Amino acid sequence: ELVKEYFNAYIATDFTTLEALATPLSEMEKSYITTMSQYYEEYQNIKCYTKHGLSRDSYIVSACFDVKFAGQEVTAPSMLLFYVQTDKDGALYINNIYSDFNMKYRENPVDNDVYTALKKYTMQDDYLELFNQVESEFSKLIRENNDIYQLTKRTIPSTRQTWEDTVFYVESTEAVGGTEGTEVVQ
Repeated sequence: ELVKEYFNAYIATDFTTLEALATPLSEMEKSYITTMSQYYEEYQNIKCYTKHGLSRDSYIVSACFDVKFAGQEVTAPSMLLFYVQTDKDGALYINNIYSDFNMKYRENPVDNDVYTALKKYTMQDDYLELFNQVESEFSKLIRENNDIYQLTKRTIPSTRQTWEDTVFYVESTEAVGGTEGTEVVQ
């Protein structure tokens, strides 16, 4: 339910709900979600596979699902990794420090022990089998469907690059006191 609610809030750019489900959620990530959510209509057939994280009340979650892209008839198989923890009241939440967004853009520092646990998890046979199955199904889809190919290999990456160039690198430069012409190395 947590992952399903997260996906629904993501598509709707419902930041109040997202912040209740996934913390921390930075202003930069909100900007990214606002930019990218236009391409997603629905997440379907969500199946979560879990293993314990570093503590008894934390979980590493592989979420497999089908993405319905806006304006497309077919869905595309996909997979995301979440680190889920339990708060002091016993409610589950997504520790967003280990989200794909933060792992790529490194706004927040990660705990090395959790990072190592996630890396080890992604090297386990059962994870690799699941990942390879999703990748194989996705590769087959984009070979057979040029619209999905163009969307996932051209349009979405181009939008992401534009967002990085106009938001991420600009804000990163400003945050470190950069001046015009300063290059931020990532």
